Amino acid sequence: MQKMEAENLEKAGEILGSLPDNGKPKGLNLDVTTTMTCACGHTIHALTPDFFKFMSDGVLMFQNNVCPGCKEGERADREMARFVCINCKRAWFRIPPTKDATGFKFEAGKSYHTAGCPHCTDDTIKAVKIIEKMLHDKKLGRT
Repeated sequence: MQKMEAENLEKAGEILGSLPDNGKPKGLNLDVTTTMTCACGHTIHALTPDFFKFMSDGVLMFQNNVCPGCKEGERADREMARFVCINCKRAWFRIPPTKDATGFKFEAGKSYHTAGCPHCTDDTIKAVKIIEKMLHDKKLGRT
């Protein structure tokens, strides 16, 4: 399992190295996120730094934005695809399961990794590059 995670991180690192810089990190203390929007849509001001759970998706550990005991947030986390920022290591967006024109599938309950998000970049993000989609397109010769 650790070997597979290391290989996934190595592939992600290669792709990220080829991406243009999409904004400067804001200097977040990644272990102390006190305000997040739960997957249910409510903004939560956490009372303690460990309020939002950290979880692993097989590629990295990240802070999941589901407030403890929130049934609606837990359902959204199971039924939708989540975007996880590899820069600030937190879930930040979800979309319903879908398939794009190239055949790439966003599956329910799975993580898709981005090189930035609105939480850790100074600039407004107009488009995100999803690492798994980039690998899919590269495999199809659509780089």
